[in-house]
Amino acid sequence: VATVVILFQPRDMFRTQFERQREPCGVWGVVTTIFPPTPSLIRFLEVAPDACAVVVGDKKTSDQVWLDLMLQYSGRLTYLSAASQQTLPYSIMKLLRWNHFGRKNVGFMYAIHHGAEWVFDFDDDNAITASQEQFLQILNLHNSTQKVSVVDTGGHHLYNPYPHYMPLDDEGKPVHVWPRGFPLNFINDNQTWGKTRKRSPIAASGVSVLQSLADHDPDVDAIYRMTGRLPIYFERPDETVAVPPGIYSPWNAQAVLLHRSALWGLLLPVSVEGRVCDIWRSYIVTRLLWETDGTVAFASPFVIQHRNPHQYQKDFMEELDLYTKSGPLLDLLSAFQRYTDEKLDAAYRRLITLMHKGGFLGVEDVALMEAWISDLASTDFKWPACTRRNMAFTPRQEMIKDGRVSFVDTGEQPAVPAVHAQG
Repeated sequence: VATVVILFQPRDMFRTQFERQREPCGVWGVVTTIFPPTPSLIRFLEVAPDACAVVVGDKKTSDQVWLDLMLQYSGRLTYLSAASQQTLPYSIMKLLRWNHFGRKNVGFMYAIHHGAEWVFDFDDDNAITASQEQFLQILNLHNSTQKVSVVDTGGHHLYNPYPHYMPLDDEGKPVHVWPRGFPLNFINDNQTWGKTRKRSPIAASGVSVLQSLADHDPDVDAIYRMTGRLPIYFERPDETVAVPPGIYSPWNAQAVLLHRSALWGLLLPVSVEGRVCDIWRSYIVTRLLWETDGTVAFASPFVIQHRNPHQYQKDFMEELDLYTKSGPLLDLLSAFQRYTDEKLDAAYRRLITLMHKGGFLGVEDVALMEAWISDLASTDFKWPACTRRNMAFTPRQEMIKDGRVSFVDTGEQPAVPAVHAQG
């Protein structure tokens, strides 16, 4: 029997602050890649002229072409080669695998360390289609008086945002599509999309996570890719919809903006496949944002994806946890309840530990989470206050009778959790 020993970081009284390696920047784009530069990164730097970008290399990445590009965007582009990453002061470095999507965590910590108020987490095959003016308006959400519609699923614990944005194939025909990580047993439950109603709008300043849908090749699972129609374009323009507490909707790392109030949750797990880790992250952050003033929102596409080469069967095998564990994970998250007076970092630590005990994460992610929290403290990061306390609830379950699937509440507890205000 193997024994695993987790080495925890020193307490705050022994911690030293990290020194910055460059001037701070308020908006950071973060990418990890093994490929040469793509137009997607250049486009980000063009539409956000005051933003910076950090590119995290891997052992397969060709360094020289990225170092040359750094010279062209001096002061705005940082390339972290495999060698230069070893000089960074972060505790997470020794716990990250090579040749894994979780390598992106280096870039997240670097951006937080260097002043990020917004992080644009995106893939190098997703290009911004918004104009400079439009993208800057998006980045100004927290300083605007704009209102955002709030979705109402009539008590369902899941929301599929894709149908609302009117997906059409390249022949202009409607398609039924769902985001990667959406529990498969609910993809045909029309209450997760068809009966969605808008409630009283909220201030845009409450949006902590803003997921852009992607035109042409949106983020869908391998089952859809092997059985559905592509490309897809979303017809509903310029609309943002917020998802309130009690409702889960998976978001991904293709093109998502996170405000400082959610940067604590950028950490990607490393014990699961790359096609699972960002979805698990989205569910963790969603659940814990219910304890704060922040919320998750979806926006009409401001990016287009022309996907890098993939093998669908390989994608399918790497997504098995999504197909078999998404439902049980939501059961665990819904049963989770923050202790009275428990701060967000303590709740985050406890939730990650519960996910390990439940078989959703490996023990290495518990160690990585501890190192991440320690590193955040060394960057002087301030966790948001807990202003609400959501009670545990039982998500809706499916029942099968004579081969017919129906979706019912369990009747044991409310389908949407009770919320207690704090502060």
